[in-house]
Amino acid sequence: PQVPVSIDLRDPWAFDGAFAYSRKALWRQNMSAMRGTLNEVDGVIVNTPEVLKRVKQSFTELDPSRLEYVTNGFEPDLFDSPKPSQPEAFEPGYMHLVHVGMLHSWVVMRYRGFTGWLRKLKNYRAEPVDVLGRTAVPIMQAIGQLNREQYPGIEKLRLVLVGLKDEATEQLAVQSGCSDQVVMTGYMPHDEAVAWQRWADCLFLPLHG
Repeated sequence: PQVPVSIDLRDPWAFDGAFAYSRKALWRQNMSAMRGTLNEVDGVIVNTPEVLKRVKQSFTELDPSRLEYVTNGFEPDLFDSPKPSQPEAFEPGYMHLVHVGMLHSWVVMRYRGFTGWLRKLKNYRAEPVDVLGRTAVPIMQAIGQLNREQYPGIEKLRLVLVGLKDEATEQLAVQSGCSDQVVMTGYMPHDEAVAWQRWADCLFLPLHG
């Protein structure tokens, strides 16, 4: 009982619109669990100023002096040091558009067809989000369109997805008409993921807004 305890939320828990609930009552239960947990601890850390603002607005009983945000960070030395060797799948002479992290491609599959439409209509989210914004679908569709238009040089583009290698993303690449240009590395050690970031011609960061 004498040991101070802090909770560090790297994601905004019940505020996160990326998570869909089959019923609004389940979201309310999650909010109640979040409130109870935050009230039990001595300090609360979130990862953005916006989440901090929402915590203060939603849980007014919390002492503001116990709340703070610490953004997700990185080690500057990893990017200031000499450039590492090229990643194994790097193709000299090609343009590499790189995403490092997790994509939610399975969500797109979940909401396809009439059954998916009904599921989307029924589900509740804490905030309205476009699920495509947590995927590579928009950029895949753009590459597919340029392929169909035979845009000069498009065959020299590679979309490199560093992270989870899953069947849903592979299917979306095929359906978008760019599967030959998508490289999925699967999970890899942190230093190899950083190497892809440093060798990239351009970095792709999807947002769900």
